[in-house]
Amino acid sequence: MGGRLKIEYVTQTGERKVCEVGPAGLSVGRASTNDLSFADEMLSRKHCLFQPSGETGVKLSDLASANGTFVNGVQAGSADVELHEGDVVAAGSQEFMVVGSSPVARRARGDVDLGLGAPPSSAVAGAPAREGGSHLRFALWAAAVAAVGLAAVFVVPFSAEDGDAAISQVEEKKDDRISSIEFEKVDADAKGIFRYAMSFDGPTCELSVRYDDIPVNDRQLDKKTVLDEKAVRDLVGICDGSSGFFSLDGEYSGSDPLELNALRSRRIRIVRGRKVKCVEVVNVEEPADFRSLREKLETFSRNELGVWAIQYSREKLLELSRQSAATGAAKYEEREVDYGNLFASAEAYREAVFYLETVNPKPEGYDDILKGLEAATNALDAAYREMRFLANKALNMQDWETASRHLSVLCRIIPDKNDDRNREARAKLVDVEKRLKKGGGK
Repeated sequence: MGGRLKIEYVTQTGERKVCEVGPAGLSVGRASTNDLSFADEMLSRKHCLFQPSGETGVKLSDLASANGTFVNGVQAGSADVELHEGDVVAAGSQEFMVVGSSPVARRARGDVDLGLGAPPSSAVAGAPAREGGSHLRFALWAAAVAAVGLAAVFVVPFSAEDGDAAISQVEEKKDDRISSIEFEKVDADAKGIFRYAMSFDGPTCELSVRYDDIPVNDRQLDKKTVLDEKAVRDLVGICDGSSGFFSLDGEYSGSDPLELNALRSRRIRIVRGRKVKCVEVVNVEEPADFRSLREKLETFSRNELGVWAIQYSREKLLELSRQSAATGAAKYEEREVDYGNLFASAEAYREAVFYLETVNPKPEGYDDILKGLEAATNALDAAYREMRFLANKALNMQDWETASRHLSVLCRIIPDKNDDRNREARAKLVDVEKRLKKGGGK
């Protein structure tokens, strides 16, 4: 085996990718700031981290994720897990294979299983992984999922005439830019109304979500963000992978509501170039292609805006917040055990606050969560400043080996690669490693 072990996975479009694990590690999570980000509600925003180990090895750190990280079906704890070639890491609904430099030898291992029965999420539930064939089975399963299409949706009210006029004109041209995507979901009855509306404006790349659940849970939310280039490509890929939607009729409606005195409405409208496709479903079951696109776009919007928790009831959000706060407290108590625990503690407390964003009034103990977040954040800042001082001291003395160790620790203390502190440490680490390779270490 030549070189360091690598991480292989299959994208949501069925593409196989192999990633190097650099000095600062390879982060996985729901947030777009991760090295590998996925629109997967089973993932935490910062879920896990692959890191270099020794000369050629790789180890795994779980970043206090809500649903855990599993290696060959066994949940990883708070301590780092040393990985070996052929190991399968499950995080949320994603799977990653640890590979070496010989793909032919890798694929010859184990028996070949062409079944698509159990998805990778079985590992998340703690089910033991089969020793042979998991790599090929995972690849086939992911490819099959990608073939169905990606999805979630955005919509605002629009006229039926608008949709009728557009149906005959739908003819996808991938060279045309998507100028807008709109989605609206409404459930109403005598007790109240629930509405989830999402819109994407192509020229400005602005994504917005409006959420109303009144008066039952008395929860409202209105958030916007400007998508980066990668997120826009992902969104366009969702639409490109949902060709069945563009063959649907413009309207599906039932003669009677599914429930007496109730309304269940779903609308999707996509404008691409001068072509418009609009589909409305009222009081009937959604066509499969419509539902697939709606779910994918809805998931996308929730993840990009960080509002996916609104799908849960108040009771569920309170439970999730309590769990995250407990994780934050535990990681803080273990802050001396691992350099990453303070970051994990602060992230867990932030998630606890996040779950309560739309919950009013705030529950008892909310102030304690805020105090826990403040304590973890202050301790994290102090640990960073101390290690940065030591790293800079070693750099000034041209003690490159010591500087490399301290800079590597800094990258673990602040693993978010979008953080300026992490960027600074990584840039210095790259320079130091070049010096060490040239024989400049003491």
